[in-house]
Amino acid sequence: AESGDLLVLTGSPATVLVYSLAGLQAVIDGSGPISPVRTLISSAQFPAGVAPGGMDFWPADNSLLITTANGTILRYSFTATSAIRGPDFATGLGNGKFKVKTGVQASTSLAFVANNNGGEILEFGSPPGGGGANPPLARVTSGVQRPQGLVASNLAARDAADCLEAVGGCDLLGNVVKH
Repeated sequence: AESGDLLVLTGSPATVLVYSLAGLQAVIDGSGPISPVRTLISSAQFPAGVAPGGMDFWPADNSLLITTANGTILRYSFTATSAIRGPDFATGLGNGKFKVKTGVQASTSLAFVANNNGGEILEFGSPPGGGGANPPLARVTSGVQRPQGLVASNLAARDAADCLEAVGGCDLLGNVVKH
């Protein structure tokens, strides 16, 4: 994939498709429909019977994380010509972990996963030993019934002490959320 391309995760069959920036621009300009320019990850590269749910890039190594209905977070790296499935980012999480967003906090890569069945947002760090069992570092929130999406922002940061309510808080995102 090139800068500006769009990656699309499909469920049936499980694939990751690449739509080019030029094709996206054609849609924006109204000059035509868009088709994928290639398949980045084919259905043959997914485990049999897997139902993918969400994807994001892991900041620590730019691998692609893909959540699945069975509670495994897959991890793929890339060469110039192919996708390579690496050790799983996390396993044994139970079903319902569909949405994933990644970010960096205090120079540490983190992944946040919505537990659709348990109403939790789970926080993960780098897998110990490279992959497999990777229990959540924390339950960031609970009681969020059927979370439908997540977003993580690395765009703005301030020291927490500068954002205390006693000193007026912070507006890091431009009138979106006051911290």
